[in-house]
Amino acid sequence: MKCFNKEIAPVLIILIIVGVLIAAGGTYYFLEKKVQEPSGCALEAKICPDGSAVGRVGPNCEFAPCPEYEAEKGVSCGGWDTFGDIVCECSGQLESFTCPPDAVCDSGTDICYGTCGECKCYQGSAGDEIEVPCNE
Repeated sequence: MKCFNKEIAPVLIILIIVGVLIAAGGTYYFLEKKVQEPSGCALEAKICPDGSAVGRVGPNCEFAPCPEYEAEKGVSCGGWDTFGDIVCECSGQLESFTCPPDAVCDSGTDICYGTCGECKCYQGSAGDEIEVPCNE
């Protein structure tokens, strides 16, 4: 009795080898697909013009937009230092300062006092000043 056909043996060996290769390749492919991409953004911060910080958000890990601060909204108390920088950043009571010609105060006004959004402009010397209207 013949149990094994010599013509089938090479075909069977080739099929077994091909099957093992397909199984190994499929396993590798599906395991590679399951490797997850990093799900978090880098812990970096961007300092905004108003001094606050924002982090990275979203699927592209882009920086969140900076909050719009009062100077960008057109609210100004007319306070500039000698370098032209805004002194008031809407954080409470203002110091007294000289108003430049393009400030919120009318031309000819010397000193401004007040809180942001509610500037009071005064003309004259300290102790002898009078309140004058401010430009809005």
